Amino acid sequence: MADGYFNYSGDFQGDKVAEAEKEIAGQHSAPYFDTTTHRQDDGNELEIEFSLPLDYDQNDWEKTVDAFIAISQDLEEYHKALHTASEKHLKSI
Repeated sequence: MADGYFNYSGDFQGDKVAEAEKEIAGQHSAPYFDTTTHRQDDGNELEIEFSLPLDYDQNDWEKTVDAFIAISQDLEEYHKALHTASEKHLKSI
């Protein structure tokens, strides 16, 4: 069995950001996902663990990889929106 994780650490931190990131990740499912956590020890970092059994199904693994990619893209869009909102706010002060 192979175990690993996908992690994402964006530029913005805080409880609301962490909640939104977990919600984004939770919108995607995949056959080999185990858990979705949010680590606080080295900043806010979303972590999705997976376990790949020795007798894994190639199609299920491809679905899992596709889900990792989709989550990554959704998180990037979310953080771009946060950057845009932050820049607008800073310009208005």
